[in-house]
Amino acid sequence: KNLEPLRETTGKRQRMAIDIRRHRPPLRPDLRELLEEQLGADRLETLLERLATPPRTTFVRANLLRASRAAVQVELQEALAPWEQALRSGGREASTVQQHPDLDDLLVIEHVAPSAQRLRDLDDNESAVLDLTAKEQDLAVIVDQRCGMAVLRGADIFVRGVLLSAAGVVEGCSVRVFADIKGEALRGSSLEEYKRCGHPCVFIGWGESRVSRSQFFSRTEGLGIKVSARVVADAPPLNGLLPGKMYVQNLPSAIVAKVLRPAPDDLVVDLCAAPGGKTTHLAQMMQGRGLLVAVDRTVSKAVKLRETGAAFGVADDFLKVVAADSTRLLLSKEARLELAKKLEPSGAAKNDGQHALACLPRERRRLLALESLSSMNERGVYASPSFPPEIFDKVLLDPPCSALGLRPRLVIGTKAKEVHNACKQQRNLLFTAVYLLRPGGYMTYSTCTISAAENEDMVKFVLDSFPCMELIAAPSATSSKGIPVSTGLEGRLSKDQAAKVLRFDPCENDGYTGFFVALFRKTESVLKREDSHLGIPLDSRSTDGKGASVKPQRPRKRQSDRDRDDAGSGENEGGNEGGNEGEDRQAAKSPDCVPPKRMRHDNR
Repeated sequence: KNLEPLRETTGKRQRMAIDIRRHRPPLRPDLRELLEEQLGADRLETLLERLATPPRTTFVRANLLRASRAAVQVELQEALAPWEQALRSGGREASTVQQHPDLDDLLVIEHVAPSAQRLRDLDDNESAVLDLTAKEQDLAVIVDQRCGMAVLRGADIFVRGVLLSAAGVVEGCSVRVFADIKGEALRGSSLEEYKRCGHPCVFIGWGESRVSRSQFFSRTEGLGIKVSARVVADAPPLNGLLPGKMYVQNLPSAIVAKVLRPAPDDLVVDLCAAPGGKTTHLAQMMQGRGLLVAVDRTVSKAVKLRETGAAFGVADDFLKVVAADSTRLLLSKEARLELAKKLEPSGAAKNDGQHALACLPRERRRLLALESLSSMNERGVYASPSFPPEIFDKVLLDPPCSALGLRPRLVIGTKAKEVHNACKQQRNLLFTAVYLLRPGGYMTYSTCTISAAENEDMVKFVLDSFPCMELIAAPSATSSKGIPVSTGLEGRLSKDQAAKVLRFDPCENDGYTGFFVALFRKTESVLKREDSHLGIPLDSRSTDGKGASVKPQRPRKRQSDRDRDDAGSGENEGGNEGGNEGEDRQAAKSPDCVPPKRMRHDNR
């Protein structure tokens, strides 16, 4: 649905392809208006220029549970030898795998600048090179949008990714590679028809066909085109290399766990965990000790997450993977009352408004969390847990978002309404996150979007809605010389608050995707009423930051998952993270009304 025609944003139908260096992903008018209001028109145009191309750097996180960073560095350099040899045969020098100066588990590979000779030929003969049917040029092949974005990130082209091909393509011939933008053309139709209809596409590189034209469309698997040169810098081909020993992850995503700083023996929950980049990073930092609960709505993604954890050497008795709606993880009111009766005779309760759970020793809280994980399905993941509030030491929340910071993007079909819907779901998830976090614990909130409504405005929502939550500055290691970051947008936050959050801005550094991280500490129990016995406080209703109550929203498929899959982003982030197909939450009619099995999430 997001790729329905965008002619109102692209103007007249084009008769010639566009050089990817000059391409700007088209936006819907309503989204453009929203982002211009938040970021400014000039900044938005610069962002669109950067979003059309991939970052200039690839980051790889070494799995320290399996091997040292130095050992992974050596193995990866050896595995990339064929790529380096191919670059040298074309007169280019490949970059080496380097250790990141600030992050002890991260490796860095700078992308190799495109062939100067190829770019000169393109600039000197642009009209011919960009003409799909030019006879004096190599034959043209058009790949679909998803495949085109993967090519820009270093991939070759498999036969299923080819959309159209010139009639004369045979095995071994050189081809020009274009990427379709809108997805309106019929696979296998002619280039002449495609050109006559004015379908928009971008030129992304050159390659050598490994099959004939007919085999592009008759085969269902196998390599179709070996990409020899790209218009943008060449990224290393990392797909399938060193399984279990490394994880390809954009740098901002690799920083989230570092900001949270989980320690061995901590009790940690990752509320939107698939595909597992941040979850495995948490496990690595915790050294497999304590308890790590990873939640994702979609069962298939939860199963895949469990398999990823096993491949990374994470033990099942430490990592508990849950397939559930993260907004429905809390005990019902009746169950909390029963738990309170069991705990209070032990002398664990205090008279200062802190409930017994906040005073329990960590091992007892761990056992309570494990008792909540009683139902495991045949695929090895847990379903429908009900956790007592305030039992986790750390909470990582990387919620569904509009994913407007991912790179590269050939088209951005997101609607402004989708941004608003994402905000509503984020508020509901933040409610659960705050209630699961114990007093004195830490919570990170992160997104892969540039939208201020989903970033700075969410920080303000937490501070306004939960006086027990304190915004604190991210650890100094993340703002050192090796990791230059921007502060938050002033005007949405105070100057002091804006200085404490991390906004990774492609306008400031071309090696980044758009990303946002905030760190909170819980200063006191959110359960303020002494007589509530784990009940819902009446003075902590979720609002939209303007005093209006937030109704629970029908969960939607996570936009960032769809776009990460399409963009082939570095976090496999065919990312980051939470699956999310819809289930209705039942509305309550009064502040004291609680659904019979789960705590509601607007706390009305």
